[in-house]
Amino acid sequence: MNPPTIYLSRTQTDPRVKDGSFFTVMLLISALSIIAVGVLSFRDVWTQITNLFG
Repeated sequence: MNPPTIYLSRTQTDPRVKDGSFFTVMLLISALSIIAVGVLSFRDVWTQITNLFG
């Protein structure tokens, strides 16, 4: 997740163009999805490496 983005969105954004709660939730879901893809990809690569040397 990217806490600085959420912090700046809440404190430094002009109220006329401020993001709503829905956007913040979607931002968090998207960050978690990207992290999950990275973890799963790393797991697959790690399995291939251990199979290669094991």
